[in-house]
Amino acid sequence: MADETGPNDDFDESWIDEPFADPAIREDYTKALGRLILAHNEVDFWISALLTKAVAKIEPDGALDSLTDGTFHQRATNLLLLMKLAPQLPLGGVGKGRLLELNGFRNILAHGHVDQDPYEGTFDVVRARRRGQNVKRAQDIDAAKINARAKELEDIASHMSTVNDFFDVPIDQKEFEAYMAGQLEAGGERSG
Repeated sequence: MADETGPNDDFDESWIDEPFADPAIREDYTKALGRLILAHNEVDFWISALLTKAVAKIEPDGALDSLTDGTFHQRATNLLLLMKLAPQLPLGGVGKGRLLELNGFRNILAHGHVDQDPYEGTFDVVRARRRGQNVKRAQDIDAAKINARAKELEDIASHMSTVNDFFDVPIDQKEFEAYMAGQLEAGGERSG
């Protein structure tokens, strides 16, 4: 009688249905990335709103309206310049000098590919340079780091929204400085 077992009958196939890496890692990354993009979009909106009010206050005739145009990077730079060159504008130190760095981080994630290690569950964000397709890897990025940057952008957006709401409210500068000095003496932090 012939042997009815085939050549692969001794092969253990049970591992085939097991995922190589934890699918939750990709899910957590997706949620964190979505949160970051939403927060960045909100900051983008408030940059435009604040620039519009600021340039109208400096040059009501519209001579500086072009400062409200351009990429996120260009408009964030214009906002920083206005805060330095026109400190009388009630911009409240929006962005805390972090807008350009946070925008760069967002761009890496938004335009990169998630390359997940199927055995370890870790991942890198890979960006190919345009022409030569040289691969650039952003390592040491995980959902917790993305969420931390998203939280920072959410806080900046909230601050920008408040600054926008009170932009046209007249505030006596001396009273404001005395108030802030009192806050610092009482242990409060000065934001901006």
